[in-house]
Amino acid sequence: MEPYDRAKALQCFGDEEIFVAAVSTFLEEIDSMLAQVEVAVEARSFAEIKEKAHWVKGGLVYLHARPSAEAASRLEEAADNDDGAALDDRLGLLKDEVSRLKASLGSNSV
Repeated sequence: MEPYDRAKALQCFGDEEIFVAAVSTFLEEIDSMLAQVEVAVEARSFAEIKEKAHWVKGGLVYLHARPSAEAASRLEEAADNDDGAALDDRLGLLKDEVSRLKASLGSNSV
């Protein structure tokens, strides 16, 4: 599965220029966002993990980045279920998917 659906993302934003601006903002902020998620995971702060994972997922949904959004959703679910054993794996999956997304966004010269 592709890291994101460009056609759907463009349709969502309605305009190439707006899409490019959104991607630029995403690329500027995603590392900081993931760092905040990682701190919450390390602290096993389930409420904060749920909040931060949901926050990350929201940005990914607008980009139609389904694999990354699903990974964020899985992390959110683990936090919602107080499943500390799954947190590290799910965080790793999220980071891997976001890395694929970033590479795809960069290589497509958004």
